[in-house]
Amino acid sequence: MSLTTKQLGKLELLYKRGEQIESICRRLHIAKATVRYHANRNGWKHGQSKKEYAKRSALMQKGNDVEDYVQTSENLKNSYISKITQLENMVNALLRGLGTTPEEIRQVPKAEADRIFAIMKNLKMASEISNLHYEATRRALGIDMQTQEEGPDLLPITINVVSDEPKATDEEVENFEPYDKTAKDREEGDSL
Repeated sequence: MSLTTKQLGKLELLYKRGEQIESICRRLHIAKATVRYHANRNGWKHGQSKKEYAKRSALMQKGNDVEDYVQTSENLKNSYISKITQLENMVNALLRGLGTTPEEIRQVPKAEADRIFAIMKNLKMASEISNLHYEATRRALGIDMQTQEEGPDLLPITINVVSDEPKATDEEVENFEPYDKTAKDREEGDSL
């Protein structure tokens, strides 16, 4: 079967990417023999672009992991600020209840002052627990590490790529536009 330059380009991309031959046949509406013929004729290796695909997928996953990491850090910070703001509002409410001048504060009965003092101690402990929780969580996530060695490696990538040829996406395959042959190529009679 004679293929257009565009079809041949799509066939090459899909074949090198490692797509199943049956899938390529369905997608391009061609026979298996045609796929094999052009692959053999042009020296393509089935799946030769898989390593590039694996590397690109790993990089995309690492990007997603970093986004999740940043979002987790942001959520943790917002939660901490919310808790501390609540505690601060409670302390302010207690202090306003005592009075605004030193004389008003001195006139508070001892039992009431002891009760308020106990509440303030509990609020201070709650604040310290929130601080410890916040710091421990940040350290566990590796957010506050001094050096990169101390922090977690989100997704170590150790893929050796043999080819520098970039992998085509599905969109690139669909929108593939082949280059025009030069006059010299036409004269030599290269055909697809």
